Amino acid sequence: QMLVSAIISMVHALGIKAVVEGVETREQMRLVEQMGADYVQGFLFSRALDVEQFQMLLDSSEVGRFQLDDQAAAATSLRSGE
Repeated sequence: QMLVSAIISMVHALGIKAVVEGVETREQMRLVEQMGADYVQGFLFSRALDVEQFQMLLDSSEVGRFQLDDQAAAATSLRSGE
C-alpha cells in the first residue's frame, strides 16, 4: 500500500492523473480511492473484451458511469465531475 500511495503522489506531483490497474474488489477500489487515484480499471468492472465486445461497451450508455453494482464499465473516474 505504501508503494502504490507513493507512486500516486509522484504522478500527481508531475501533474499527471493516476490510473490504477488491476482493481478486482470493492475493498481494493476503496483503498486506491483513499490513496488519491483518479481512475481505476480492472476485473471489478469488466473482464477482458474482444474488439466487438469493446465496441458494444463504448456504444453503451454505461461507459464513464460510476456504479459498483453495474459491472459493465471497464474504467471509471473516482473524482466527481471528470
